[in-house]
Amino acid sequence: MPYHPPPALRALLLLALAVPVAACRDRAPEPTPPAAEFLVAAGDSSYWVRTGPEVDGGVEVRRAPILLARLGGRLQELYVTEEDYSFYDALFLSQTVWRRDLVTGDSAVVFGDATVPRLALAYAREHPDDVPLEEDEDGADEPVASATLEVSLGDVLGPYLGVESYADLHPERGAERHRVRRAVVDLRTGAPVSLAALVGDSAGRRTLAAARAAFEAARDSALAVRPPGGRRAAAALSRFTFDERSFALVADGAAPRVVFYVPGAGEDAEGFVLPLAPIALPAGRWWRDAAAALPRDEADARDGGRRASGTRHASRGSGGTAASRAAGRRVARWSRGPVDVLARPMVAPPTRRRAGRDDGGEPTVLVLRDAAAHEWTLAALDVPAERVYWLDRATFGPEARAALARAFRDASLYDGTYSLVSHAPRRPGRRAPRSRAPHAAATGRTAATPLRSTAAPR
Repeated sequence: MPYHPPPALRALLLLALAVPVAACRDRAPEPTPPAAEFLVAAGDSSYWVRTGPEVDGGVEVRRAPILLARLGGRLQELYVTEEDYSFYDALFLSQTVWRRDLVTGDSAVVFGDATVPRLALAYAREHPDDVPLEEDEDGADEPVASATLEVSLGDVLGPYLGVESYADLHPERGAERHRVRRAVVDLRTGAPVSLAALVGDSAGRRTLAAARAAFEAARDSALAVRPPGGRRAAAALSRFTFDERSFALVADGAAPRVVFYVPGAGEDAEGFVLPLAPIALPAGRWWRDAAAALPRDEADARDGGRRASGTRHASRGSGGTAASRAAGRRVARWSRGPVDVLARPMVAPPTRRRAGRDDGGEPTVLVLRDAAAHEWTLAALDVPAERVYWLDRATFGPEARAALARAFRDASLYDGTYSLVSHAPRRPGRRAPRSRAPHAAATGRTAATPLRSTAAPR
């Protein structure tokens, strides 16, 4: 005989079954990431991010050890090649900076230095019996002479790239020499950029005068202090000479700034540069183009902060580091319509640095945010995010997309030296892997490493 529960118990059972159904009916669906596509430059890597309903899973992030810039709406790969001019008894290595158009594949030199090739030619004239080494041929363990030039890439601001070169020269006769040079080059032409070309003659003269005065005041103050052993330091400081061509561009606040690096020469000074305090520059047309890829700084919304309107660059040496933002709960933000890209400094202890790297910033978390303040974590970066290039369908067509995919695929095949390369000065007897290829399709690309750490001699 079937069991029939009492009316009161039957009502309770029906109510218990109905509650989960109602809860499922009232539960809001999971939000979908908004449609967006962009590139993030961080250290020596680029991140290609695609989000939206058309993307499987809503978010797709690809990383490659490749440094990209955008010129006139076209993506360019920046890379460094090493040229070997060595003989059996002499080591001659130099590096050159190139850019390559991803679509056409056309390559152009944007920075080169004739120091090492000139010394190699002089050595060949003095030693006609010593012939250049062949590919994969080893030289002497202790060569009688060596000359190496190493190049490091700095910030990319619009069409301009900061470059530092370090020459380590050990001639066959005479004392060894060391030289550091800083410069800003135009990626479009490969020519060094003067301050007057950036801001005009009048503003350029005022800026140079302010920089010279700051250097002289700093030098006079340092020379006036005579601690024990200060006589040698005073002598070294007297060997630093202001050079109006030795500077770097940085972004700090709502305007660009210039940092001059005063090079030293002679005993106790060569191989060093003295950085001066940043000086504000007028924001011309070039800056408006550069600022489009740079972040704005805002308070962390999780702390109830409001957005700030000032622009702040999160790159190395700019003053807007991830560490400073972490102290004040600041994040870097890039916006395009209702979509925000955020770079939050990690609260957790920083990860171990790669060999040979000193990026001067803390790890960050890359986040996508929509107009309703929904957020999606995209990637964890071991360095601060520096630039974002938005990829709009109107200007980023199938040809450009295929070229970018090919560049990311090719970059994944680079050997380990690309991301692990260390630019410690080479000494006689140390030989690097040989690479004679002078174009983009060649092997032997090396990393776009951070600027060499420079300081005044003690």
